[in-house]
Amino acid sequence: MLLLNFEHLPVPSPHRSRYAIYVRENAEGAQLAVNEIPEVMQHRPLSLRAFDRSGHLRDANLGQDEQLVPVIERLLSDGYVDYLHVHDAKHGCFVARVNRS
Repeated sequence: MLLLNFEHLPVPSPHRSRYAIYVRENAEGAQLAVNEIPEVMQHRPLSLRAFDRSGHLRDANLGQDEQLVPVIERLLSDGYVDYLHVHDAKHGCFVARVNRS
């Protein structure tokens, strides 16, 4: 496994951000269905951050297990939110980006 620095929010805003990600040797891109929560995001506390088109933070919350989908739905219910970033709540590593379907 490799620990790399990844710029996951390359926007000209105060929220521009890069942080650590882990990449497994021979890793393949995920092929997820719409509304599918990947296994790596299940059963651990996550920080969800809601951003608008300009890359400005609009809202944030924590989610885990059965709370995760309702938190995602609530954050995306804000019409100004364009996407979510998911981070490991404990270590802060970037996990995923959630786009509107």
